[in-house]
Amino acid sequence: GRKKLTILGIIICMLNLLILSLSNYIHNYLIATINIYFFILSYGLSLGPVFSIYISEILPIKGVWFSVLINWFV
Repeated sequence: GRKKLTILGIIICMLNLLILSLSNYIHNYLIATINIYFFILSYGLSLGPVFSIYISEILPIKGVWFSVLINWFV
């Protein structure tokens, strides 16, 4: 499940960023604003939680807190 969710999340986020760049190019800020909300929604449902799970599986317990700290600051 996580691999499909990650790939689907990357595809949806890429499409959102493509539409965002095109809407900025044609100066349609309403579509750009709506698309930013869709990007945040798609990231929060796919890529955000999956990478947090991967961090806890890959790193030892002492490295998890540092990785999460860096992730939240960035």
